[in-house]
This record gives sequence, C-alpha cells and structure tokens, in this order.
Amino acid sequence: MLLLTPVLAAEEPGSLDAQLSPRDSNRAAIEQLLDGLHRAAAESDAQDYFARYTEEAVFLGTDASERWSIAEFKAYAAKPFAEGRGWRYDVVSRHLVPTGNPEIYGFDEVLSNEKLGLCRGSGLVVFDGARWRVAQYVLSMLIPNAIAASVGRETVKALEQVGQ
Repeated sequence: MLLLTPVLAAEEPGSLDAQLSPRDSNRAAIEQLLDGLHRAAAESDAQDYFARYTEEAVFLGTDASERWSIAEFKAYAAKPFAEGRGWRYDVVSRHLVPTGNPEIYGFDEVLSNEKLGLCRGSGLVVFDGARWRVAQYVLSMLIPNAIAASVGRETVKALEQVGQ
C-alpha cells in the first residue's frame, strides 16, 4: 500500500510535529487516519478499522442500496473481516479540503483496487476533541468517459432486472 506521509515522531523539540503549523499538523494527522483506515481494511483488522469512524458515521458504497450507518457497515464487514478477506485499496492520490471549521476537513482520493480498478473515496473527517475520525466515507467507481455510456446502459439493464 502506498503511504503518502512519513510516520511522525512524538512531539519533541525539533520533531516534525513540533515544526508543523496547526493546519499542517491537522493534515498530517488526517493523512495518517486515512492511510491507517486502508491498512486496517487490507489486514482485516475490524477493531482498528471501525475505531477510525465516528459513532454516527455513514458509509456509502458503490451500489445505490449501500447507505449504511456504521452499525450496518460493521454487520456487513463482520464475515469478510473474520475470514481474513478485508479489502485493499491502494492510494494513488489524495486531496484534503479545509472547511470554515478547523475541526472538519473534506477529502477525496483516487484508489486502485484489483477487482474494481480505479475508485474514488471521498468524505468528511472531524476532530472529536481527542483525534480525527471519519464521519462520512463515499466509495465510487471511476468510469472512463469513453465507456461511460455503455456502462450506464448496462446499469439500467441490471436495475430493470432486479425491479428497480
């Protein structure tokens, strides 16, 4: 898995954390949060993975039916994680977007997955007073424009077959 930031030392004089501005320090912590989220999923570490979400978090998957509370998402992930079949998404690129509130950032990342190809993860992270956590995560498949119309037609057909 591609990690985008170095591991940061404890805050000692001269350490990287001590040299970062508050905004840069937030960015470094958020990078670590998201990198750790992907690492925990790849390692099927449910405890670490779900500890990175807020209690009210929402996960939106690639299927239109996949709008899950964190409790619903835990139930979905329980079996694959227990069987060591987590999911691996390697970070290709990531952007962090500050908001008007220094305790809330948006993010979007391009991810590579062996089965789905390129995907986009996006969402919101919040600082809960002690640490950064994911409040919303949206996983989308990236469809090249050259094949978007045919993928759209196949999607319409598939939805018609299941009565949606």
